Amino acid sequence: MKTKTTKDNTTINDPTTTPNKMTEGDNLKGGYYYSKEGEYLGNEGSSQNVFIATKVIKDIKDKTGKVTGKKITFTKKTQLNINHADFTYCAGVILTEGNEYEEMLFIAHTTNNEAKFNNKTMKYELSSSYSSTPTANKKPILDKLDEQAKTKNEIQLLAKEKNARKAIIDVYLGGVDVSNGSQRWDGADFLAWGLSHSPFKSTNNRHAKFAQFGTIKISKLLFDTFKNNIGTSISYSSRKWENPKVKGSFSYAVPEAVFLDSNNWIKDTFIYSTKVNKLTLEATAVRHQTIYWKIIR
Repeated sequence: MKTKTTKDNTTINDPTTTPNKMTEGDNLKGGYYYSKEGEYLGNEGSSQNVFIATKVIKDIKDKTGKVTGKKITFTKKTQLNINHADFTYCAGVILTEGNEYEEMLFIAHTTNNEAKFNNKTMKYELSSSYSSTPTANKKPILDKLDEQAKTKNEIQLLAKEKNARKAIIDVYLGGVDVSNGSQRWDGADFLAWGLSHSPFKSTNNRHAKFAQFGTIKISKLLFDTFKNNIGTSISYSSRKWENPKVKGSFSYAVPEAVFLDSNNWIKDTFIYSTKVNKLTLEATAVRHQTIYWKIIR
């Protein structure tokens, strides 16, 4: 494909030699553009700015009216307060943490709450041990136009990538905090491991939350929702996490014994005191098989 240089030194595809191909916009050197739904729309210049925008495609015609190419412009632009490298990285980690949009949205807002409390960025939090995703799997999402996804697997992956971007975008556009102020989250292992069934000896077989917080509180409504979403048991055979109470077994009953003890329930609220510190972990929301927590200091 040939290129030509405009008067302002912006290089564009030459529609006169590549009929029906697309030029690279209206000579604005803005940065990277996405829709509110997380779709990658394109980029201009070398700027690392990130914008939410509308993509407008118009025909380019010669003197006879024949269409010789397409021109792309980006309108209704809103710049996000995050650079492109951090945006794609955060979306990439959120992608590994959630399975569908609403779960990713909850995790994105939860991470943002933690970042604000610590006066850090979302990138800082997600690149740290705050996210349990292995470091090797923490990778940015590569920008792809919709038409670049050809196979069924590529189309499905692209849909998930859009959801991860959409969750980050909602945070940076000031969307409602669906997590209700949470700063932590846990999966099914919380109910399965409880006080004495964690496969990790480093916490004396407690789930980490029972080793990190002085008090844990869950309303019966959230507890029942969480339990019903998980079922009566889970298996960790793929991870080789052996049940410390049943030799050779990778299955765990749900919920663990600590949640069945009536002494730990006060007026329809699970309350357990570990006395390790004065921090209280209180459940704020449940989405599928994930529970979200706020920290009361």
